[in-house]
Amino acid sequence: MPGTLFVAPAGSFPGAIGVTPLPDGSRFYVLGNTAGVSLTLTGVNSSTFAMGSAYSLDNTPQAPSVTAVGYCSSVRFRYMAGASADSARVYVSSCDAGGTYIYRTTDDTGVLLLPSPLQPPVNGVFKAQNPVFLITGR
Repeated sequence: MPGTLFVAPAGSFPGAIGVTPLPDGSRFYVLGNTAGVSLTLTGVNSSTFAMGSAYSLDNTPQAPSVTAVGYCSSVRFRYMAGASADSARVYVSSCDAGGTYIYRTTDDTGVLLLPSPLQPPVNGVFKAQNPVFLITGR
């Protein structure tokens, strides 16, 4: 059965670094990193390819213990994106933020930046596990 390949117009997703479809087939989300500074999620209607507005993950409420991590520019999996099985949430792990963003798709809102679990102490200091590998499923 022939299909159609969607090619986004030039400049549609500046700094695109990931994509995740919702399991219900209604939308997919493009993860962008504008100028290496701000992570954004843009929802795209799977049927019409109409783009919603980009949401800056910087606006997501953060847990008080989350702090930026400096060595992430050299890691292999700096960001990862995935959708929940019920299509209600998109998760974006970020080495730089030291955690995973939780984004609610029903009202296109960032809910929380969940900090990474802590590693066993080294010299009495607990460090966050980075990078954060993200695997979604049922």
